[in-house]
Amino acid sequence: MKNKISTLKKSEKSNYSVVRWAILIVVLIFITLIAFFHQNPEILWKTPSGCMLCPFGGVESFLSWISTGYFIKRTALSSLILLAGVLITTILFGRVFCGQMCPLGTLQEIFGRLGRKHLKSKKRTLPGSLDKSFRWLKYIVMVVFIFFTWSTSTLFFRWIDPWVAYSHIFTTEIFSVFLAGFLVLLISLIGSFFWEKFFCKYLCPLGAFLSLLAPVSIFKIHREKTSCTSCNVCNQVCPVNIDIANSDVVTDKECISCYKCVDKCPENNALTIRSKSKLNVTPLLTIIVTYALIVGLIVATSITGQFSWSSGGGKGLNNQPNNDTHTNCEDEHETDNSIDIKDNQQRINMDMTLREISNQSNIPLETLANKFNISESNFDIKINQVEDKSGNMNDIRTFIDNY
Repeated sequence: MKNKISTLKKSEKSNYSVVRWAILIVVLIFITLIAFFHQNPEILWKTPSGCMLCPFGGVESFLSWISTGYFIKRTALSSLILLAGVLITTILFGRVFCGQMCPLGTLQEIFGRLGRKHLKSKKRTLPGSLDKSFRWLKYIVMVVFIFFTWSTSTLFFRWIDPWVAYSHIFTTEIFSVFLAGFLVLLISLIGSFFWEKFFCKYLCPLGAFLSLLAPVSIFKIHREKTSCTSCNVCNQVCPVNIDIANSDVVTDKECISCYKCVDKCPENNALTIRSKSKLNVTPLLTIIVTYALIVGLIVATSITGQFSWSSGGGKGLNNQPNNDTHTNCEDEHETDNSIDIKDNQQRINMDMTLREISNQSNIPLETLANKFNISESNFDIKINQVEDKSGNMNDIRTFIDNY
């Protein structure tokens, strides 16, 4: 009877590993295709760009919305919807997005598996003191990203973001505009070959953000001392090097909820995923719930038009269509209407009407009118003829520049 139970448990565990990897690969392929079609819209349509499908972009946009009342230009409501789904699943299971969904995490894991296959060393982590020091880097990165996002209301470090670089992998810009981000991506993947989950452990700002919530998650990994044989398998398979074998409850904020430790544990019930109320869940159930919540949220908001599957579609804040607002995630080179105002300020002048300025800058007419207290009757009157209502031209240029 005992052998039958062990066999059944091993079968369930192997199913989890197969399902997890199958879903990770499907998500990676899907996101890669989205990036490809975004750069080649003539094949299907203008699919969303990487910044519209990034949960951390939702963090940055939310901060911008708090400080200015507006979205950051290259993000969309989609990123906030994704962030909401990720936060819900984090409160349930911890950093389950990092361990069961993130495409960058999948790429790192692939390189990590290659490293395990070709490197003899089983201890694939940096020396103790160096490892601990480097783990603080992601929090520094997070704070720097948030500070400059808050102060500029722009994706200030977009050029160095490995996710944005990966989203432009099919363009020549990967070697020019996004070269720095591409180098960070390469460093992360090569680093993962030698030290698993290199970017996750040391550089990821989203991982740092989610790690602040992870300790309060409802379901955590518990180790039963009476069942544990101290075989140390859990520590060996943990990609982020947590000391699970000596923990009663895994509360370490570095845990990415991949549940490899639970899956590979050779003893029944030595490692379980449960809540304080003793409600147990299996690793496979965490995948089902995680994807049901996030995919369900995406489907529901896609039906209502809030989640955008096109760079020019969907709704942003204030119910403005994305193709008319700064929530549009178009790159400057992709449309004649998207102008770098810093290099073209001479094209915005006092002889233009508010409507012309709106068309030129791609900022909603209503936004400009509200900002400078200009009534609808004056939309088509030259700014220099609107008495004392618009401020001076420098005020308008500054606003457009920082929008």
